[in-house]
Amino acid sequence: MEILSGKPVAQKIYERIKPKPIKVAILIITDDMSAITYLKSKVKKFSEFQIQSEIISFDSNISEKELVLKIEELNKREDINGIFVEMPLPKHIEPLNIFSKISISKDVEGLNPINLGKILYNQEFIVPSTAKAVIELLDYYNINVEGKNVVVIGRSIIVGKPLSLLLLNRNATITICHSKTKNLKDITRSADILISAVGKAKFITREYIKENSIIIDIGTNYIDNKLVGDVDFEDVKDIVKAITPVPGGIGPITTAITIENCLKISSNYWL
Repeated sequence: MEILSGKPVAQKIYERIKPKPIKVAILIITDDMSAITYLKSKVKKFSEFQIQSEIISFDSNISEKELVLKIEELNKREDINGIFVEMPLPKHIEPLNIFSKISISKDVEGLNPINLGKILYNQEFIVPSTAKAVIELLDYYNINVEGKNVVVIGRSIIVGKPLSLLLLNRNATITICHSKTKNLKDITRSADILISAVGKAKFITREYIKENSIIIDIGTNYIDNKLVGDVDFEDVKDIVKAITPVPGGIGPITTAITIENCLKISSNYWL
């Protein structure tokens, strides 16, 4: 079994980007522990690349209109180079109504419909960080997806959907599974590469996995204040060909891609 560590992948990304004094606004409207923990580590890393963070916190009952007004204000501020909204959003807020309001010239996470639409045409520039992180990991470890059966569990706008398109652009055969999928185990056992972004701690056990497959675990879940993935690592480690650890897998790469996105949009080249 090969451990697909994210640290050398992230380091390779850092080597290709140059620090630049810019400022980004981070809007957070959640008390989700994994989101807050990731935010703290991300802001610390930002500072190493001269990226100043303006964190703007809101109560979870903020109205959609109030949030849109804040984004429109930030769009106009010349001192703000980038904007991103930490997920998850409260259920009463429609993501499309928020992300479509972020100027594409400040869209760090690539969630404006125009940036997402570029993926459809295989012309991506700014791409959701976690989705792009998976591609970076596959490239670093020379894992060719062309013609492979790739199963993605999760259809979120920040991971599952854009990642599936990125993989399709690389000629993988894609199956997307979600909460309404029937016979999930039958589908996942056909996967040459299984990617889980389901958000359930240790949900994926050996019953879901084909022997000698490659497992990419995007899950960030907490059990007794300990970060664990969607995959039960100990249960599957002796039957898989390769697997990402949690922590230390996709997470570090996601941070690196976010920093790279910040620096890309600050170049004023986004179309």
